[in-house]
Amino acid sequence: MRTALITGAGSGIGRAVAIALGNSGYALALVGRRRQPLEETAELTGSPETLVLTGDLSVAGEAGAIVEAAAAGLSESGGLDVLVNNAGEAALVPIGLMTPAAWDRALAANASSAAYCTIAAWRHLAISGGTIVNIASMAVYDPLEGFMAYGAAKAAMAHLTVSSAKEGGPSGVTAYCLCPGAVETPMLRSVIDEATVPRSATLQPEDVAAAVLACVRGEHLASNGQAIPILPAASADWWSQWQTSHRSAWLGMSPMPGHKVEQ
Repeated sequence: MRTALITGAGSGIGRAVAIALGNSGYALALVGRRRQPLEETAELTGSPETLVLTGDLSVAGEAGAIVEAAAAGLSESGGLDVLVNNAGEAALVPIGLMTPAAWDRALAANASSAAYCTIAAWRHLAISGGTIVNIASMAVYDPLEGFMAYGAAKAAMAHLTVSSAKEGGPSGVTAYCLCPGAVETPMLRSVIDEATVPRSATLQPEDVAAAVLACVRGEHLASNGQAIPILPAASADWWSQWQTSHRSAWLGMSPMPGHKVEQ
């Protein structure tokens, strides 16, 4: 049985990814800070087995312990096939109001947590020839005003993906960085209202989950190590043209249209 660890699985994108992988037969480790939302997610998946693990992934020791508990609990031999680094936080803080604490928190919650989980899971993924999917954001390319720290943290995830793909090559480990546009989640609406980003312009969590599943299935092998935009089809075509003419090589970002979502 193939196994997957999903961080930030209590709601939004993480929950949608858990449902998609669970319905595909994966045994799941669902990770987050609060048990109740994770247990609610577990009830929604079609997974043959689920573990609920809580902790603060921005603390290296906690992240390592959670990964080891997942590997031991999901497989008799101890192993992992898929790591989805989805946990994160977003706060709109203009540069003029940025504090060292706010900067550190953004990097810890989004980038360090993904790095700690990747480091802890590496030996397991190397054995299985597994897949890492880092959930970033279009803020990697063009952050909204107030998203300097958030965008920098997500760009760090893109760099993490490049390194993971390069170093994972000999053992068959693949890594992808998904960069969705605005996704209709509680986190989005905690910082951006509908007057700024209307629902008609947002993706659904299930759109991102479908892209994760495509990566896990090997459908994006040509983009291994790259950041992949996830946008509605019309926007993806525009973005491909802009990217090709401006900075397509930056951060290993794919000059291809990425993962299109028909709406």
